[in-house]
Amino acid sequence: MATKSTKAKAPKAVEIKAPKIATAWNSVCSTSAKSENEIVKAIENLSATLVLESRLSVADQKKFLKGLESGGKVSSFVKSSHAPALPTWSKLRALHADFCTLPIAKQLSTASASYDLLGSGKGEQIKTLEALTKEIATIRKAKADKSKGEKSTPAKAKAPKDTLKDILAFFTALDTSTLDDSQLDTLVEIQFIVEGKMANA
Repeated sequence: MATKSTKAKAPKAVEIKAPKIATAWNSVCSTSAKSENEIVKAIENLSATLVLESRLSVADQKKFLKGLESGGKVSSFVKSSHAPALPTWSKLRALHADFCTLPIAKQLSTASASYDLLGSGKGEQIKTLEALTKEIATIRKAKADKSKGEKSTPAKAKAPKDTLKDILAFFTALDTSTLDDSQLDTLVEIQFIVEGKMANA
């Protein structure tokens, strides 16, 4: 008697469910137009919630928040790409008073750079914010030099005034909410390069 052939069913994509993270993220989104204190409290709550939700990997947490963003839940300050670095952000706020005086966007970009370039928990071991910033700049420069390879030092690039005005106009009109993670990372890198050049001017 012929037996029925059975086809193996493809495994279904596992849907990530994290209601506590969703609630914390929604709180961050709703504080975008409120005072800085309320924004900081909401981000701190999200950071603590991400730490508590240890059943989800960092990648899954980021993926989950990206899904909320895609569904229209967007914050003016925090992006899903910041999620892995939020515990670093919280610790840096607790360690350095001068870190807390920075604009929130700068705090988040510094924490993200610390997490991405130095590694989890490493930036928090550096004693001052100034030393941390220098270490980030050094590693960023080393990575940039490595990617360029062993090339001879190029002549100093000229910066015509009209070009700078065009760049200023571009960034003034730029809507960062339309950028993806890699574009936001490039934007942060541009920021650090400009800061480094201004420091050496």
